[in-house]
Amino acid sequence: MMDEAVVRKLEQEIRAGKYHYIHFGTPCTSFSRAIRAPHQLRSKADPVGPESNDKIRVGNHLVRVTVRLILVAEECGVNWSLENPASSYLWYFPGIAELKDKFYFVHWDMCCHGGKLEGQFYKKPTALLTNCACLRKLSRRCNHNHTHIKLEGSFIYKGKRICRTKFARAYPQLLCSRWAKYISDLFVEGDLESLRRWRRLVHRYLGGDIEPHPGPQRSTYRPGSRPDRDVDLLVADVTANTAKRYANVLRKFEVWLGSEKGYTLEEVTEFGFVSLLGVSREFIRVAFKKHLLTSHDVSTFCAALKRYLGFLQLQGVEANVDLAIVMKPLWRLRRNWFLEMPAEFRNPVNLNVALSLIVYFILVGKRRMALLTLLGFHCLLRPGEARVVKFKHFHFFSGLQGAWYSRVSGIVSIEKPKTRRMIQHAPLQAVSIEDPVLAAWIQSLLLLVPGVLRGECVWPGSEHLVRKEWRAALRHLGLGGLRLTMAGLRGGGAVHHSLVLQNIPVLRRRGRWSNEATLERYLQEALFATSSLNISRATADKIDKLCSLAPQVLLEDCQQLAVAGNQGMEEVDCPNDLVSSSSEDDTDSDHYEQ
Repeated sequence: MMDEAVVRKLEQEIRAGKYHYIHFGTPCTSFSRAIRAPHQLRSKADPVGPESNDKIRVGNHLVRVTVRLILVAEECGVNWSLENPASSYLWYFPGIAELKDKFYFVHWDMCCHGGKLEGQFYKKPTALLTNCACLRKLSRRCNHNHTHIKLEGSFIYKGKRICRTKFARAYPQLLCSRWAKYISDLFVEGDLESLRRWRRLVHRYLGGDIEPHPGPQRSTYRPGSRPDRDVDLLVADVTANTAKRYANVLRKFEVWLGSEKGYTLEEVTEFGFVSLLGVSREFIRVAFKKHLLTSHDVSTFCAALKRYLGFLQLQGVEANVDLAIVMKPLWRLRRNWFLEMPAEFRNPVNLNVALSLIVYFILVGKRRMALLTLLGFHCLLRPGEARVVKFKHFHFFSGLQGAWYSRVSGIVSIEKPKTRRMIQHAPLQAVSIEDPVLAAWIQSLLLLVPGVLRGECVWPGSEHLVRKEWRAALRHLGLGGLRLTMAGLRGGGAVHHSLVLQNIPVLRRRGRWSNEATLERYLQEALFATSSLNISRATADKIDKLCSLAPQVLLEDCQQLAVAGNQGMEEVDCPNDLVSSSSEDDTDSDHYEQ
């Protein structure tokens, strides 16, 4: 900083947008009031001091460079902060005094941020000048419920004698953690890899370690791992993707909490569960008025908050509180949200559309896609569950079993059900296949699968490929504008089975819903959406024609598979069909039209 070329380079980098946040820890060596007379040459009236003194001259130059860089950063819209002891004469220096009148001036006592020396707290009042409003949350004053050690003399630290004032220059780890969190939340609401690395650096470099540190370590984060507090506490009984959604919505809540209330989630929790839930209700009301969340996000937030409180109870925090009771006002507010906002429901795929898709996929030679559609609609499997079903998971009854279980043709096992981590559901689940025509088609398909391929998934491709095939089929059928997804097969299948069975308990067990109230609401919304399918007359005639051909197409395909004999499924249903180029789509379309 004493080199003018270095200062100019920093100015150029600031103007080029290289930095998003700059912290100045200008040395207080000559500005400290700990220097006693006659060595103290500064005062409030004369903070500049005699320039003839080398120590004073260096200190003045560093402060002038700091002011110069702060003005450049402010001009370019870069966040900055400057820290010094609260009693430092630096705050009276020309240029700094003018900045104090324009920007935030934050005070805190180091003992409130974990400042300890030899096992005892030290107070060390500190001040921060900044243009970041979020750093005002660092402001804390000691309540004098503990004693303080004076920063005088020296002591032995790791075999070396150092001054207490020199030791206190390093920021406590708790202060670094809070500081890093407030700054990272200022830029990005997510938890990116670069931010995690930046936080680790802050703990070390901003903290001013006395011993050398090896520098930033390579991140150990992997997809599905649990690197942060939110995912770690929420992943216990849900999938990794759901845990990430919980973490994201909680992070939105924390950002709002810090900007509006000036607290973190942990600090509000210290006031008790009732206070936290009261603030949460206010957050939902604000989110409703300002459209900060969707209806799905509100449900996710309530579930995430419940798991967060449950995690705290496992640690002994308010263990006697009944979460079902204290969460009722929050769930009631969520229900009111649903009454006010339009329903965000997956468009269900009704019987006609499902059968048309199955027939289409068979006609164009994409039997795997036809099988996925069948599993979603008839067996009520979720898309993720259907994709990981293996050929060996199908079991069909014959002989004495077929006679006893005449209404059920077979079962399909679900090795990784979505609800396997929930207490209400079994870790391994299964559903029945009751339609004899569909069961016969699946059996014919399985007879051609060699034993070595029995352990292969029904869909060996990626999720992107199955979505691509699904959208292409909808376009060929003239249904591309209905926003139908494979998740809608379960809703349409539930409506179909409810109309056929007229038995909610049986349907609940078949679809593996937790309770009948959830299923009832699911059916009401799906039935309404199914009855209001908006398609043209020509498209409706095409769908009806394909539906009427469904039994015939399935039986003829069964015969074709039987004739194929020992050729194996990989020859009957070519793996190249899993990835279709535009030209292949046209070929399939021509085949379908014929």
